[in-house]
Amino acid sequence: MKVKCRKCEREIGLKGFSHHLKMLHDTIFIEYVAENLGDFPNYRPCPICKTLTTGDTCSYKCSAEVRKSRIGKDAPRYGAVLSDETKAKIGSANKRIIAENGH
Repeated sequence: MKVKCRKCEREIGLKGFSHHLKMLHDTIFIEYVAENLGDFPNYRPCPICKTLTTGDTCSYKCSAEVRKSRIGKDAPRYGAVLSDETKAKIGSANKRIIAENGH
């Protein structure tokens, strides 16, 4: 697969693109992505620190911050109705975990 460099209009193989940017344009790949974000649909800013990432967040630390914000009414399953069978399964699993941990 080839990528067209917006700085010099050359087509470069994807594997050598980062090297091309560093050697010819003195730019690192992530800076190039930031300048041309529309060309890289897999990259997006982290919702916490705005660092570019291909995942939902850039790090475990930011992921923990996102999870903290998803409690109560902001939780994805807030207000979900559980069957009595599901409630019993959850209860027995919690009891087993408590018994294993000695609490």
